[in-house]
Amino acid sequence: MFDLDEIWHRHTDPLGLSETRPDFRFDAEYYMNRHPELVEKGVNAAEHYYAHGKKEGRFGTLYHQIKQAKPKVDRLIANILVDPELKEAVESEQDGAAELAFELMVLPHGVDEKISDFSKRHYQLQYPDTKAAGIPALAHYLMFGLKEKRVTLRTIRRNFYQGEVPYDPAKKTIILTVHEFTTTGAPIVALDVLKEANKTHNVIVLSLQAGALLEQFRREAMCVFVTFMPHEEIDFVLGDHLPHVEYALLNSTDSSPYVKMLVPRGIPFAAYVHEFTQYSLPLHKTMWPSLYADYMIFSSDTVRESWRGIQEDLGFDTDRCTTIIPQAELEPGRIGPEAHAKARKRIETILGIELGDRKLIYGAGSTHWRKGTDLFILMAQIGKDIDPDAVWVWIGDGMNHEDFHCGVWLEKQMVEAGVNRKDGYFHYIPGGDYYRDLCMASDVMILPSRMDPLPNVILDAVKYDCEVVMFHNASGFDDEAYNDEPRFHRVGYGRVDEAARVAIEQPRKMEKPQNRRVAKPDNGDETLFSRIDGAVVEHLSKQKRFYLGTGEYDLPVLFTERDEDKACRQAERQKVWSLDRKTVWKSDREAANALQKSDHPVHRSGSVVCFEEHADQELPPFSIHIHAYYTDDLYHDITSYDVYRRANRIVITTDMVKKANAIHEITKSLGIEAEVVQVPNTGRDILPFMELFHDIDRFGGDDIWAHVHQKKSFASTPGGDVWRNFLLRILFGGQDVISNALLQMKDPEVGLVAPFDPFICGWFGSKRILPIYQQLVETPFPTHPILFPVGNMFFTRRKVVDQMNSYFGDDYPWPNEPIANDGTVFHMIERLWPTATYEAGLKSVFVSKPDQPRR
Repeated sequence: MFDLDEIWHRHTDPLGLSETRPDFRFDAEYYMNRHPELVEKGVNAAEHYYAHGKKEGRFGTLYHQIKQAKPKVDRLIANILVDPELKEAVESEQDGAAELAFELMVLPHGVDEKISDFSKRHYQLQYPDTKAAGIPALAHYLMFGLKEKRVTLRTIRRNFYQGEVPYDPAKKTIILTVHEFTTTGAPIVALDVLKEANKTHNVIVLSLQAGALLEQFRREAMCVFVTFMPHEEIDFVLGDHLPHVEYALLNSTDSSPYVKMLVPRGIPFAAYVHEFTQYSLPLHKTMWPSLYADYMIFSSDTVRESWRGIQEDLGFDTDRCTTIIPQAELEPGRIGPEAHAKARKRIETILGIELGDRKLIYGAGSTHWRKGTDLFILMAQIGKDIDPDAVWVWIGDGMNHEDFHCGVWLEKQMVEAGVNRKDGYFHYIPGGDYYRDLCMASDVMILPSRMDPLPNVILDAVKYDCEVVMFHNASGFDDEAYNDEPRFHRVGYGRVDEAARVAIEQPRKMEKPQNRRVAKPDNGDETLFSRIDGAVVEHLSKQKRFYLGTGEYDLPVLFTERDEDKACRQAERQKVWSLDRKTVWKSDREAANALQKSDHPVHRSGSVVCFEEHADQELPPFSIHIHAYYTDDLYHDITSYDVYRRANRIVITTDMVKKANAIHEITKSLGIEAEVVQVPNTGRDILPFMELFHDIDRFGGDDIWAHVHQKKSFASTPGGDVWRNFLLRILFGGQDVISNALLQMKDPEVGLVAPFDPFICGWFGSKRILPIYQQLVETPFPTHPILFPVGNMFFTRRKVVDQMNSYFGDDYPWPNEPIANDGTVFHMIERLWPTATYEAGLKSVFVSKPDQPRR
C-alpha cells in the first residue's frame, strides 16, 4: 500500500498548492464552478461538500464526474501512467489511487508530463479543436480521444532513442538533422558527419522518418529523435537540452521542416545543401532555408548557382552567407591485376556471362528519370553498334514494373534492349555488396544523370580507377575544381551518341598508363565536419545585426494565423529582418522608399498611397471585367460593392454555357446589366481580359478598366476567399463607399492601380523564363520586381493592356490547362504589368490598407 497523501504533497507542495488544494479528494475550484449558486451564498466549498454535497451525490472532483460517465476509466488511467508507484497503486486497485493520479494529471502545472504519457500542453497543441471545445484535455482524451486514436506523449517517447555516446558537459551541443534513415546519399553523408562530430560535440540527431540506418545513427549520437512534427513535439523529449544548443546543421533540403522548430526557439542553423533547386519542390524546400538559414554550405558551386535566383528574390546574400564544402574529395586510385581479375570473376558469376577481355561499362543509381537510367540504356544500344562485345551494366534499386510514372516505361525499354540475356550486351542488377566489385571490374563509368549535385558514385569510380563520362552542366563535377581530372570526359548535355562513343573509346583498365594521378587536396587534419563547424562558427561570430521590432503586418510564413502562434510569427519576422532578407514589408513606407531609392525606371514610376473611402465623389468613366471561372461568390461580390452599380459597363467572361446562364440569372436578379462572353478555359483569369482588347470594335472604346476574378483558394470564409476580399476591399471600397483606388485613375498619367500586398514577392518561378520574355520587352527587367499587382486584380487603361498585348502579338501559342502553380507565362504577365505601364508612358500606384486581413 502506498501513502497517497504523501504522493500528492510530494508533487503539489513545490507548486505552492498546499493551501489552495490540500487534498486530492476535493477540488474547491471545480466544485464552485459547477455550482455557481454557492458562490453567491458565500459558503465554504469544502464544508458544504462534506456536510451536504457528497450526500446529495454532487461530485467533489472532475475524476468522479468522469468515473460516473465512464466506469472503467481507472484501467485507462493506469494504461497511460509512467510513474512506477502510481501505476502499481492504480493497477492493484488501491482505494483512491486512480483519483489521485487523475487529479494530479489535471493540475495546470505540467505534472501530467512527469507522471504519465499524457500532456495537456501537447494534446491541445496537436488538437486545437479540443481546446476550443472547452472540455478539460485529459477528460476529452479518456472520453473521446482514445477511441478516436488521438496520439499522446507515448507515441513521441517511443520515437526517442538514447544514444551510445554519453552527454559530456564539457562539450558544446549541436543538432544534426536528416530527412530519413535510409541508405541513400544524404543520410550517408550525415552519418559520416556524425562520426566526426561526436568526438568534439554532443550531437542530437533528428530525423523525419525511421529507416535502416537508425541503429547506426543511435550508436554514434547522444540521442536520436524521429518525428515528422519537430516544432510540435521536440520540447517533450529534449526541452532541457535545446537552450544549450550552439547551432543546428540541416542536411539536405528535405530537412526544411526543421526550420519551423528552430526559428521561434532562437537556435541558429546552417543548411548543408546537395540538391539543385529545379527539383527541390515544393517551393518551401528552397524558400525556408534561403529566408531563415544563418549560413548555407553547398557541395558544389554548380549547385550553389542554381540557388542564386531564389536567394536574390529573398534578399539572401549568396556570396557572403555561403561556402563550398564537398562531402568528400576525389581520391584517385589504382587497381592491381589480381584484384581486377577477382572482381571480374565475381561479376561474371552474377551476370551469368563470360567477360574475357570485353570492355565493361556501368552506370549506378536509383532507377529514375533524374538519374538517367533510360539514357544509359540508349547509350548501350548506340554503343552496341560501335563495339558489339562491350558489356553495359546498370546497378541500382527502385525498378518497379508496376510503377506507371517510371517503371512501366523503363521495363519496356529494357526488354527491347535484351536486358539480362546471356548473349546480350545490357544487364540490370539491383544494389548489393557486389557494387565494389563492379567498380573494380569496370573500365568506364557513365553518369547519365539529368541533374545530380555531387554523386558519390563518381567518387567511387575515380577511387577504383574508372574513366568517367558525363554530361556538361548536369552535376557538381562541372565545377572548376575538377577541370584537371584526367579521368573525366564531358560531352554535350543529353548527347547520348557522344557519350556512347567516348565511353567505347576509353582504354581498358589494365591497359592504362600508370602515371595518371591527380594529387589529393591537402586539407591537413581537417575532416568534413571540422570544415563545416569552422565555417559555421566563424560566420555566426560575425553576426551583429538583430532586429526586435514587430512591423505593421502580422502575417505568417512558417506558422498559422492563430492567436497561439503570434509569438512565433513575430520571431520569424525578426529572424528574417535580422538577416536583412525579404518576406513581409515592415511597413508600406518601407516599400515606398524601396521604389524611390531604386535606380530602375519601372520602380521609380511607381508609388504607394494610403487607402481612403469616399461616399460622394465624381468618378471617371470606367468599365469592369470579371472572369468568373467560379460563380459561387458572384452574387455576394456584386451586392457588396457599390462600384458595380456605378460602372459604365460590366463584362463577365466564363468558360461554359451552364455558367453563363447562371451568371445571367444572377445579374438579372440584381438588376445589373452585364455582357457575358464565353471564352476557352485558357490563360487563367488574365488572358480572357487581355483578349477582349483584340476586338476593338466591341471593347476598344473604353479607356479605364477594372479587372477582377472569382478565383478561389483554401483560406475561404462564408463571404468568399479571404485574400480575394482583401484585394476587392482595397480596390473597390464597400457597399456604400468607393475606394480611392479608382480615384487615382482621374490622373491621366496613372495607368495602373492595384492593392499593395504586404508580402514581398519576387520573380520566383518566373525567373527561369526571364531571358525568353526579355526578348519581347524593351526595358531591361529589374533584379527584383519590388511591387506588382499580386493576385491580378487592378484598375488599368486600355493603353497599358495594348502595350501588354504587343509583347505577345495576336497569335501567341498560349499554354493550355493544366499549368504549373508558378513560373508560367501567366505568372510572368502578373509581374509585367508595371513594366507595360512604364513602357506605355504611365505610372503605377499601389494602395495600402494595413488593417485589412490578408490571409
